[in-house]
Amino acid sequence: HHPVFASANRVLLERDGEIWVGTLRGLGVVKQGANELEFREVLDTGGRSLGYVYTFFEDQAGVLWVGTLGNGLWYETPTGFEQVVSTGLTELGNVYSISASQDGQLVILQDNRIVLARKAISVFVSRIFLETDDPVAGWAARSLPNGHLWVGTSTGLFEYELKTGQVLRQVTS
Repeated sequence: HHPVFASANRVLLERDGEIWVGTLRGLGVVKQGANELEFREVLDTGGRSLGYVYTFFEDQAGVLWVGTLGNGLWYETPTGFEQVVSTGLTELGNVYSISASQDGQLVILQDNRIVLARKAISVFVSRIFLETDDPVAGWAARSLPNGHLWVGTSTGLFEYELKTGQVLRQVTS
């Protein structure tokens, strides 16, 4: 038994013939070996576990972004996973959802913030799109081609205009 894979599994992603697994105990990869399945934990560039992997997202360039509970946001590099600490993104934050707009801008739900971000050549640029009074800004977010952002929250469904931040629609009970 492998402790990462034996713990509660949160998210799965098929990628290049492998299954990437996010669990309460870390990030792992399952692939078919010569005679049997191979299980491997994926660590950060310092050889440490990513911790509780809550969500992940593969962007248009094939980079995997990993959101954790209590250990912030991480992204894949050729040498391993690096943590992102930037405007609105903290080292020990809870990341609930990662997605992208049509132009490749990342939408990240961390704690009570919705953060819009871009990875430039060697710089990570982010800005807080929205900060809420609730401890969790949302559980899921998706950007549509029309420039609207939908966010599923504890109090209902919200539709925002990405350019202005204006609430276009709020669906609650």
